[in-house]
Amino acid sequence: MGQAVRCLWLAAVFLANSEEVVELDGQNFTWAMRAYPRLLLFFYAPWCGHSRSLDPEVRRAAAELQGSVAVAKIDASMEVEIADEFGISAYPGLFLLQKGSYEEFTGRRSAAAIADWTRSKIGSALELVNNSDQLQDALGRRGVHSALVATGDAGRQATVKRLAERFRTWGKFIFLAGGLHPRVQLFRGLDELLEGPASASASDEEAEQKLVEFMQAHQLPLFGEVSEVAVILL
Repeated sequence: MGQAVRCLWLAAVFLANSEEVVELDGQNFTWAMRAYPRLLLFFYAPWCGHSRSLDPEVRRAAAELQGSVAVAKIDASMEVEIADEFGISAYPGLFLLQKGSYEEFTGRRSAAAIADWTRSKIGSALELVNNSDQLQDALGRRGVHSALVATGDAGRQATVKRLAERFRTWGKFIFLAGGLHPRVQLFRGLDELLEGPASASASDEEAEQKLVEFMQAHQLPLFGEVSEVAVILL
């Protein structure tokens, strides 16, 4: 399988099945770190009894987190260089990667403890901004990651917050205070701009679903390139 196809497959697995724990290796690890702003990474060794015991707990934690964080595993006994970067000296190891840094989980090795610890670290999925300058600053910090920006009343904010919690693995979600006319825009890569469905600005379930479908239709990179998406609701 070519690298471009592997990356497309990995993105599809993460985005289509939030409960999946995906296997990473030296070929797709760097891409996964760049593509997902929050990544719960399980280092294991297949012959290690403690690793085998933790594996089902990590899978149950992934199901509890339900897509708020991408969850992956990597065979540290084979990917030694990557394991060394994290200071892995014993198996297993569990790390949360976000905002360019990582933190090791050292709590009780149960699905509930892992999920609770992860939630406590990732905070709110929705960033609030008050003006266009703050918005541009927030967009400038998205890097290669996605950013969904919305504006409107409290009902709209609640709708976007629900989407933010469901699709944390997309990247940054921002709410801009104000009452501008409903609008959806999707930014891909550096300069591609797509207009979204106007009905997606409504707060009912049907309009929310149309927005989700719009996001999903444009979530994968074109021609195998790893480009990210920013969706703006105005």
